[in-house]
Amino acid sequence: MRDIPAAVRTTLQDVLELPSGDLPGNTLLFTLPNADSLHLLQVVVRLEEAFGSAFDDEDLARLQTVQDLVDAVGRAAR
Repeated sequence: MRDIPAAVRTTLQDVLELPSGDLPGNTLLFTLPNADSLHLLQVVVRLEEAFGSAFDDEDLARLQTVQDLVDAVGRAAR
């Protein structure tokens, strides 16, 4: 299985056009530059495609931080 935290961070950096670097797990998604609902939806779709899974609607509704996204990918990828 791929490294989920790394995949989440790379996907966020690619979609949001962020510089390479660390994204702490407690970073609020909507505080990231270029983060809006459309871009975050693109992040979710890319991660679903990368891991061949679908997120639970309840997980999507609770996404607030980078770690929340990592955890949601982990649950969906099971």
